[in-house]
Amino acid sequence: HLPSPSGRRSSSQRRFRGNRRALLAPLIAALLAPAVFWGCRPDSPPVNRLLILGWDGATFEALDPLMARGDLPNLARLIERGSSANLESTIIPISSAAWVAATTGKGPGETGVYGFFEPKEDSYEVNVISSLSNRAAPIWRILADRGIGAHVMGVPVTYPPETIQGTLVAGMLSPLDGIYASPPELTDELRGRGFEPDLGIWKQAQGPTRERLDKQVGIKREIVLERLAQSDWEFAMVVFKSQDVVSHGVFTTNTDSFVADLTRRLDSILGDILETVGDDTNVILMSDHGFRTYPRAFNLHKWMMDEGLAPPAQEFVAPTGQGMNLAEKRPVEHARRLAQLDLERATAFAAACEGNFGGIRLNIAGREPKGTVAREDADRVLSEITRRLETASTPNGESFVTGVIRGHELYPGPESDRVVPDLLFETREDIQVVSREVNNEWPTTFTTYPRPFPDHARDGIFVAAGPGFAPRSNRDRFSVIDIAPTALHLLRVPVPLEMSGAVLEKALVPGPAVERIHERDDPLWPRPNDPEDIKRRYQSLDEGSAAEIEARLNSLGYTN
Repeated sequence: HLPSPSGRRSSSQRRFRGNRRALLAPLIAALLAPAVFWGCRPDSPPVNRLLILGWDGATFEALDPLMARGDLPNLARLIERGSSANLESTIIPISSAAWVAATTGKGPGETGVYGFFEPKEDSYEVNVISSLSNRAAPIWRILADRGIGAHVMGVPVTYPPETIQGTLVAGMLSPLDGIYASPPELTDELRGRGFEPDLGIWKQAQGPTRERLDKQVGIKREIVLERLAQSDWEFAMVVFKSQDVVSHGVFTTNTDSFVADLTRRLDSILGDILETVGDDTNVILMSDHGFRTYPRAFNLHKWMMDEGLAPPAQEFVAPTGQGMNLAEKRPVEHARRLAQLDLERATAFAAACEGNFGGIRLNIAGREPKGTVAREDADRVLSEITRRLETASTPNGESFVTGVIRGHELYPGPESDRVVPDLLFETREDIQVVSREVNNEWPTTFTTYPRPFPDHARDGIFVAAGPGFAPRSNRDRFSVIDIAPTALHLLRVPVPLEMSGAVLEKALVPGPAVERIHERDDPLWPRPNDPEDIKRRYQSLDEGSAAEIEARLNSLGYTN
């Protein structure tokens, strides 16, 4: 169910900074007082390397039956010598928000990343996000400013890639023809080996096939093992996106399926990786969310029209020009939905939905171009919409909304008002929440699918083992937002108080106390900066990528 407001701290807006201090980082760290940076104490034991391995979309509902058959021996051994937990995703459970939360320890109200799209200023239109949309520092940037070597590959929302102390190969949302790796010459090397940074169709028209997936998983295995066999890193993070891509088409917990075959192959690769890094490396295997199938769907867009919250337009002129890839297609679909509404009379409209979670955004005067709700009336209006959701029922008269929460309470922060829906709600696990244009395909509020439809579920996976992790037999429940602070603690880096996430101490062996300090008190913490600092982080990109960065900086207000 939806959590109650956590009261976790929000951070002030953080922007990108240059890497110019990286070479001085070891010297500065050596001069710092040990009481502040306990990882530099002369009596501290050596720092064990940390590897975070991502299986995007993995769920224990599919893994447990395979382990029971003995089909995932490497995963089973990792759990046996460590621990496992259900890993709660963000709300909504979506790769963009969840991976950014995992790598920054901050929620969407702090990072500015909620879905795959963000609103254009003074407009109802949306833009696809990029790494520049993330206002918080990910793990690899924090480590780079300390001179700590890292290899990062396949993490979503990392294009364009930034310069770190090592290599960074961007993942989901990367165009095939762009400079998707840092250092930039690595792109040509990987392209020459046939590597593709994004298996999906976000930036290209080619859809995934079994042959293509098999080939890319094999190429990625070779590249990852080569990187991890090197001795130049203390932190590595690798995400395999393939399970999510396949599951969106045909998710099943059947042990005789393509999803199961792919999982067996990933388990084999896991074994290769564990052999390469050795038992003295701390390993976290995680997913950003899970999967399940939904027999029915609730169309929030249609419900809001029926409730009078989003009155239909008298004349509906559908925007045209759908693109061939999702980055072009989804904004058009968003515009088509809004074109069905009379926004000058609308109280609210449907926001991003995923799995059995939905979002509603108020049409607030001064924030939305045609806003109708005064700021002082927002609380009253949200209370009324909450009442209607809680009393809503299926055609059979069954209540189906199981929880409602204010977006800014769940995800506070300087970006909350801009990107987080004003209201978030959860439905029963057999009802998917969608926001679809009302047409012949979606004429009613509730739809029963011809066959259950696969989509995200909130619970992903967490498995951890290594010198820093305590063996535990019971399966816990953790949050994706706790990954970054736990990683920093394992690497002997102070955890900022501004991080909403917490160190997963119950999963760790007893050791040094968690050191938490304010970001402003850490001389090596990435600071808010000017556009030139941002450009230095993204130096050595091609002309097209540089132009994209300049445009993105302008749109995000960095150059104002």
